[in-house]
Amino acid sequence: VVLPYHYCAESPDEEALVKAAATQGFVYEGVESDGVTACVCISGQKHRYEILHVVEFNSDRKRMSVLVKNEQTGEYVVYSKGADNVMLQILETTSGADASKNDDNDDLSSAKAHLHEFSCSGLRTLVLCKRIVSPDLYKNKIAPLKERANTELNNKEALHEQLAVVLEQDFQLVGVTAIEDRLQQGVPTTIQLFRDAGLQVWMLTGDKVETAVNIGFSCSLIDSSLELMMITSKDLEEITQQVNKLAKLVTAFYDPEGTNSSLQTKVPVAIVLSGAAMEVLFTQKELTSLFISACIWVAAVICSRVSPIQKALIVRQVRQACPSKVTLAIGDGANDVSMIREAHVGVGISGREGTQAARSSDFSIARFYFLKRM
Repeated sequence: VVLPYHYCAESPDEEALVKAAATQGFVYEGVESDGVTACVCISGQKHRYEILHVVEFNSDRKRMSVLVKNEQTGEYVVYSKGADNVMLQILETTSGADASKNDDNDDLSSAKAHLHEFSCSGLRTLVLCKRIVSPDLYKNKIAPLKERANTELNNKEALHEQLAVVLEQDFQLVGVTAIEDRLQQGVPTTIQLFRDAGLQVWMLTGDKVETAVNIGFSCSLIDSSLELMMITSKDLEEITQQVNKLAKLVTAFYDPEGTNSSLQTKVPVAIVLSGAAMEVLFTQKELTSLFISACIWVAAVICSRVSPIQKALIVRQVRQACPSKVTLAIGDGANDVSMIREAHVGVGISGREGTQAARSSDFSIARFYFLKRM
């Protein structure tokens, strides 16, 4: 398909979504000269939207929203895209409070099924939502709050957060997206080389559990010879049981003091930890120490749905548990910067995700497989 425009976006995912929409007849034509009016051509007819406010993505909210006014209809609409675990929680809250807003209970169930299917295929998923805002709500509450957030010097951040809370509620489901995150050339062979050399590799990602596991297989981090131990619950008691089970497995298989250790010997287990479980786990200092100490001896660790702050926290915990070891963090995006800075050695990969990781690192490379020579 020949696209009418050459698109440049902050991330490859956003570029892929805009290009996909263009192939289906929804062509984004950019922002006009006034700097606030976005134009979208739908089946040959132009639609203009005044951009009133943008709520930028952050690792706490895990979503991005924009408030626009349709110049043809005068309608105020909030459009939002974000991580499925966060967006579905908002939708379920809306559905529980007012079922009439989501006669899409069936649509919600269908969306969850598709998200699971996409994740199992190793695709990166997002949930898209919208909210119709009444003119009265905009005039009496949103506009004054937006004015204060943009003009007041004190308490600006809190006002923007308050505005985000006002906008990002009562959502209606629009749909879900799935994007293939293709591995660079040489990634599987490079990671296999790490494993053969006795290095332990942890994969820290913001993707869903199913997507992360699928990528783990495709990049040779894990294979069918390893037992997958899933720690994804939010219940502290269940997490405690799983961590104790892991510790017993390590003790039974391997001398935890390392007297009989070998770089080539690892417990044939791969740990899969979700961000939600990690949030609960890391509130317990002793349990966290036991978990990290046990993970050092397993074949691989995958942490999914983790925020940039959580990535850095994991590196810090590993450094504290193994003060004699050297940690190496590798990343290609802005969300990897804190992790790269926390490690002993940071490697940033410059590419389509931008150069923030490369600029914050000790070493900058263009391709993952260049690590073979390092």
